[in-house]
Amino acid sequence: MNNLLSGKQFIKLYNYLASEERLGPGPDLGNVVCDHTLRYTVAWMKKHHIQDIQANIEKIKDLGGYCDCEVLFNVDPGTWKTRRYHRT
Repeated sequence: MNNLLSGKQFIKLYNYLASEERLGPGPDLGNVVCDHTLRYTVAWMKKHHIQDIQANIEKIKDLGGYCDCEVLFNVDPGTWKTRRYHRT
């Protein structure tokens, strides 16, 4: 569990996912394009040389992020900061 993203790293991931070229202009504009995978989440982690991608993905899923858009909807930076080390 010590290899989970820091709060700052998660904010960077969150902002990456929220950018228009990833998932569209966002839910407020009614246009989110998601392929129901964690493709962009994993790609970001690989690009940033995150050591334990599997542990991070498991925790993201534990918090309700089963695909990239659900990371945005269910695992905001505040949730990550307060619950990343709690068992669910």
